[in-house]
Amino acid sequence: MAISEKLHDVDILLKKIKTKRQELANYLARNESRHSLLVNSSIVFGALTAALTVGPGVGGKEWARNNFPV
Repeated sequence: MAISEKLHDVDILLKKIKTKRQELANYLARNESRHSLLVNSSIVFGALTAALTVGPGVGGKEWARNNFPV
């Protein structure tokens, strides 16, 4: 294999790498806001769940019966 062929192969490989890097950067830019929304939602709903379960956890069955009659 001649040196010019090797250089051509290297150029092709470098172009593929640059293209993939750009595709990845574009993907991350598009999905970053969605990721932030999911993380924030998980934090908020986790805190809400903890707040809703603290009453029965501390007050026991009696608290649950008084506040949630069936």
